[in-house]
Amino acid sequence: MLSDVAGLNIQQRRLVRMMETKIETTEFSSREHCNSYQNCHPNKTPEDERYRLKHIFLREKYEHVMEASTNYLYETNRIRHRVYQIEKQCRQMRCLKRVLCQLLDDHGDLYYKAHLEILDEDPPPTFLDALPKESNWTMEPARKKSKTKVSTQL
Repeated sequence: MLSDVAGLNIQQRRLVRMMETKIETTEFSSREHCNSYQNCHPNKTPEDERYRLKHIFLREKYEHVMEASTNYLYETNRIRHRVYQIEKQCRQMRCLKRVLCQLLDDHGDLYYKAHLEILDEDPPPTFLDALPKESNWTMEPARKKSKTKVSTQL
């Protein structure tokens, strides 16, 4: 059998062996049996066998690529739909902002002097924020211990 798959690499050989066991275990329907070239011609040359194995390999490869393409298309459509929803919400918010600014302007409010930006995230913590709040340490130099002995009475 290795002489039949001499031009194939290791992965292709494994796939061919797997497909051959799959073909041997499954029965062909009468329609497949009559329409299939390899079943209608029992006297096949080694070259025909190589082409058959190559056809099997390429069919499996095609199915794998189609499955990956389908998954990719699904993810692309999902992300495209999400981007559309976010753009739609942004348009609605801009319209709402315009209406609210118009109402404030009609009432004589000076909204344009105030800072209208709303931050999405908290600012990153600074170094001083990372320090413990209740620390009682000071910048005093260390005290020297006294050399006098304390007498203990029994």
